[in-house]
Amino acid sequence: LLKPEGKLLITAPLGYNDFLDRSIMENTLAFSNCSYLKRTSGMNDWVETTLDDAIGRKYGEQYPCANAIVVAVFEQTN
Repeated sequence: LLKPEGKLLITAPLGYNDFLDRSIMENTLAFSNCSYLKRTSGMNDWVETTLDDAIGRKYGEQYPCANAIVVAVFEQTN
């Protein structure tokens, strides 16, 4: 659905959907680039982290809602 050279950016919570978490860990979604953020306070403070650190965080535990997210880019190459 992307035009040639188009880019799609998605953000999704980790620790909420087991299928999505597993697909990200196994790199089966063919993203061009992924970054990970973890929540560091209940005031919506976020810092960049590794996949290993982000994937171990559970949705709704420690802070309400997402405690780690993936920021992923898919680039259409043709």
